[in-house]
Amino acid sequence: MNCTLTRLLSSLALCAVTVAHCQAQIQRTSLLDRKSSADVLVQEARKLSAAWTRVSAMQALKKYQTARSIYQDAGDLRNQALVSLEMGKVQEWTGDPPAALVSYERALSISRQSHDQSAIAAALNRLGFYYIERGDYDKALDFGKQAQQLSSAISDRSNEAYALLLIGTTKYNQREQRDAKAYLQLSLELCKALHDKSAQAQVLEALGHVNHELGNAKEALQLFLDALELATRANDLAIEARILNGLAISYSIVGEKQEAVERYREALAILEKMGNSRQIAVALAGLGYIYYTVAQNERSLNYYSRALSLYRSIGDREGESIVLGRMGEISEGLWDKKKAAMYYEQLTGVARDLKDPILESYVLNWSGDVYAPTNKRQALALYEQALALSRKHSNPRLEAYTLNRLGYTHAWLGEIDAAKKFYDTALERAQTMGDRELESLTLYNLAALERDHNGLAAARTLIERSLKIIESLTMDMGARELRASYFATVHQQYEFYIDLLMQLHQQNPSADFGSLALEASERSRARSLLDMLRESGADIRKGVDPQLLEQEQSVRAKLRTAIQKRMMAFSRPHTRQEINDLQQEIVSLTTEYEQFAAEIRQRSPQYAALTQATSLTAKQIQAVLDDDTIMVEYALGDRRSFAWTISSDSVASFELPDRATLEKLARVVHEGLSKDPRDAIQPAGYAAAMKTLSRILLEPIAKYRSKKRVVVVADGALQYIPFSTLELPDDSGDARLIAHYELVNLPSASALAVQRNSLSDRKPAPRMLAIVADPVLESNDSRLLNARSKRSAAREGELGDVSKLDRVLRDVEIGDGLRGLHRLSLTETEAKTLYSLIPPEQVLKALGFEANRNIVTGDGLANYRIVHFATHALLDNQVPEMSGIILSMFDRKGQQQDGFLQLYEIYNLKLSADLVVLSACQTALGKDIRGEGIVSLTRGFMHAGAPRVVASLWNVDDAATADLMGYFYRAMIVDRLAPAAALRAAQLRLSKEKRYQSPYFWAGFVLQGEWNQPNSFLASH
Repeated sequence: MNCTLTRLLSSLALCAVTVAHCQAQIQRTSLLDRKSSADVLVQEARKLSAAWTRVSAMQALKKYQTARSIYQDAGDLRNQALVSLEMGKVQEWTGDPPAALVSYERALSISRQSHDQSAIAAALNRLGFYYIERGDYDKALDFGKQAQQLSSAISDRSNEAYALLLIGTTKYNQREQRDAKAYLQLSLELCKALHDKSAQAQVLEALGHVNHELGNAKEALQLFLDALELATRANDLAIEARILNGLAISYSIVGEKQEAVERYREALAILEKMGNSRQIAVALAGLGYIYYTVAQNERSLNYYSRALSLYRSIGDREGESIVLGRMGEISEGLWDKKKAAMYYEQLTGVARDLKDPILESYVLNWSGDVYAPTNKRQALALYEQALALSRKHSNPRLEAYTLNRLGYTHAWLGEIDAAKKFYDTALERAQTMGDRELESLTLYNLAALERDHNGLAAARTLIERSLKIIESLTMDMGARELRASYFATVHQQYEFYIDLLMQLHQQNPSADFGSLALEASERSRARSLLDMLRESGADIRKGVDPQLLEQEQSVRAKLRTAIQKRMMAFSRPHTRQEINDLQQEIVSLTTEYEQFAAEIRQRSPQYAALTQATSLTAKQIQAVLDDDTIMVEYALGDRRSFAWTISSDSVASFELPDRATLEKLARVVHEGLSKDPRDAIQPAGYAAAMKTLSRILLEPIAKYRSKKRVVVVADGALQYIPFSTLELPDDSGDARLIAHYELVNLPSASALAVQRNSLSDRKPAPRMLAIVADPVLESNDSRLLNARSKRSAAREGELGDVSKLDRVLRDVEIGDGLRGLHRLSLTETEAKTLYSLIPPEQVLKALGFEANRNIVTGDGLANYRIVHFATHALLDNQVPEMSGIILSMFDRKGQQQDGFLQLYEIYNLKLSADLVVLSACQTALGKDIRGEGIVSLTRGFMHAGAPRVVASLWNVDDAATADLMGYFYRAMIVDRLAPAAALRAAQLRLSKEKRYQSPYFWAGFVLQGEWNQPNSFLASH
């Protein structure tokens, strides 16, 4: 019995052990399965986080959290720590720093529990980089040193490399650049030994930034290029985007602004998908700086404002401070002292909190600039403090700019030796760094110093070196608008050079320095127009990647939509902020469109094959003139201005008053000429200003009475004056210039030569006249009555909303141009008069509803020798590309349509016209870019293929214009006069009519471009 019981109990015990063993085995199997599933979750999460989108990041976090719970249940400390680190990275990237810090600290705590030294080092590294982002460099350095010591002790080369990167990056932020470079070089050696491409890319990126600060611009550029190649091969988008931002900074420093803009835009394309606010802010601020350096202030402020919002949202005080300083500088340059003071005040508060020596140096420089106009000694003291800080913390670029400030201030005080010493040191710094813009500026400052102390020969050598750098920098810019704006910022160097050559001419008239000065004047003007005219006859889209062309078209469509939104915003209650937001969107899209256009030119085989346009020599200018023509070219300067008269056999030069004097006179004269005498009296001093301006400007041509034509190359505010109204001195009869000469305007002699060359082989258009006139602009236009009577009451209400647009637009100006969309009733009469002179088969009549965008942007106008527009024009002085011509706003059914033809669209028209007539208000006006001239509708049509354009200088009278155009066309068609002669005849005839004697009625239209009669002009009539 006992034995049986014993056997039974033993059997039961054995069964229990077996069951327990089986249960344990099942649990182990289940745990292994769960851990395997956790491993899978981690792999999936890593792939999701590598996509760098906010949605994928949040999905990755959920997977990491689930995996970490499984590892925690399993007691797997190592994987818990690893997952916590990965979670921290994602949380930091998604904008949750507190959660990221918890994750990093958890990883460190768990790693210490497991005594996993490599994991401890990894967590220390992550915490260090976390505190760098927060600006707590002391903590970052402490974690970096701990990580470096630990990883070195256990021969963990990977973590040691990252620890050295961490220490080097911290030293960079603490402005200890030489120490930073030493640590980063050690890190790079370890990364190369490990063959870790991603890590190498990060270290090279950091070394690039350090070399920027040390003034090694070319070395920094190469480091970023190498880093970008490695990041691309490692397929690490986050690092690639950061490197692109750094590369853009390098290109900007060496003066390659076009490359810089393109790299920033590439970075933004990646970063906006990732949602990386900090790096987006870096790119936006970088673009703001580039446009700041070329004086495109509106665009610059647009980018800086967006960057400032982002920096503030993420608490980046350093980024905020730099942006505030730049916005203060821009506002000060725009004479908005109130805003400038506001930005500087905010900057001072941020700088005080940060205690950053380099930022403090910037603030001291800006403060010195504020004091410089009134207290030079106080400015010097501030600049000297700034110089000491930039030297102490090894920032040679900032040092060089401060040295230039010191040199300029000492020169102004007459302390020549001190000024030269500072300039010489600045030049050495600029050359060592490879900063070509800074080198050019310093050479210019040295040239001015030599010129002011009778060292004319030395000054000439220095300024010619400066201009050579400018020419090189200009060539590197693909976007025409960027190139034109940059050229405007350095135009003072050309003005200086012209003045210097004229000084040499006065000393030695026989050496022909006067002709050299004329050639310098030609070099200094309308450079972008030369390039545009050079490419106008080439199909530069041929052979370009279709995808790139599609992207350009997409941006163009977005731009049109944004402009339509802006116009429609005025049809309803709106806020200033709403309009400002729309304007910012337009500016951004315009910039993007310009970049695509520049890239198309760069990639175009047709564009690459074009011969580079160059300015003419004095003898070549003479060669473009016939024996009946005298050209007078003006160049305004801050000290004095100059004029040259050029004929086919002579060149003479004249000294005129300074820019301020001439432009003040010109403004008074323009104001008086452009006022309707029926509604307003002439401004005070108008008669005296007209007499004085006439004497100054016409004295150079008074002796050329045998010529029959004067070609005017004006400058500055002189471009707004119709020379036809000026009066020759000592003339007993009709003293007006128009009574003696045909008048023609040119942006430059070189532009005419390029245009003649590009159009020399063009076949004449087969038909005579295309007239686009009297568009339907208002919903209450009588031509819409029939359509409206057929519409439903509901549709009537919709049209009523549209009519509000018309009423508002009549009262609101955009820029200086939008005056109101009312019908110009006499344009119909004008059109009928013109086409009655020509056989019907030779005329395209696009009137009323037909005067729409489709007729203009299609191919129809390409078949006509004269293209005539009689309608409203919109002038936008702030963003000239937004200027344009208003066409029919409604179709025959009364439905609203897009009726705005923008300037950039005019550039892209393909015309065979010998003449374009813009019978509208202010069509010859636009934004005056120094050195480039007026960016106007006239320029757009010249690029589209018109060798001559008739346009207006003010708001012309409707009835007078209709009569003037009738006389003008009769002179061309019936009397067979060339356009320049015909315009003169028409204006003289109109001025003799009693009601139109005032120049307001007849002098507003000017002819720009070719004066010779085209062989094909009247061939078929």
